[in-house]
Amino acid sequence: LFLRELLEHWDERADGLSDLLADLARRVFTADNVTVSFTGPAADRELFWRRGGNLGLRPGDVERRLTVPAPEPRREAFVIPSDVAYVARAAAPSPADAGSVGTWQVAARALSYDYLWNEVRVKGGAYGVGFKRSTEGLRQFWSYRDPSVDATLARYDAAAAWLAGWQGTEGELDGYVVATVAAHDAPVKPRQLARRQDVARFNARPEGWRDTVREQELAATADDVRALAAALADEGAPQGICVFGGRDAIEASTVDFDAVTELC
Repeated sequence: LFLRELLEHWDERADGLSDLLADLARRVFTADNVTVSFTGPAADRELFWRRGGNLGLRPGDVERRLTVPAPEPRREAFVIPSDVAYVARAAAPSPADAGSVGTWQVAARALSYDYLWNEVRVKGGAYGVGFKRSTEGLRQFWSYRDPSVDATLARYDAAAAWLAGWQGTEGELDGYVVATVAAHDAPVKPRQLARRQDVARFNARPEGWRDTVREQELAATADDVRALAAALADEGAPQGICVFGGRDAIEASTVDFDAVTELC
């Protein structure tokens, strides 16, 4: 929205842009509010600090520090010049969710590559679709280059019933488990490894956390996967919807959006 307004009123705002961004940088990057992630030998790290000093950062001004509002679930649509839509729905953690991270990883593959693939991509005509459950318990569906909005949301709704009745063979389950563990242990480049370690630090994950998740993936059973349907079916958990699409698709939707924002 900032960029859209800036471009629409460039002549009036161009002169003050530099000062505005400099002020924003001073509020975001402060000496008491920055964590540095360094990837490389210890000697290079020491040289980095000798050369970098305090990185030119100043102590933060508490009264002017940038604050981010607490999130709240919303149903939002953004109008873009497109014949297709991008349809996402997410739900807050559910008290009915007793599944482990590893079991959810296996279930996410079944949902993404079996149910959602057939229902949203093959039948619905979307270019892509998927599901994931975050380590914090957020359950997230998304589709892209999707000709539908309401039909896709309805298929998200039906995912719980499909998972509850999933009758995958032993071979299918083994395939999902093997694929999940293979992705878990896939080789990564140093930069990706460093980012993974950053995430582990900021999320206060204990040592050996990834080993625990791998064990959960390997131990997942069909009954464990089906049991996760209770969390998907929990209508009491706050939910949010976000749609990017053409005007016709958004106006034809029956979703009672909290806000519809023009981006084109």
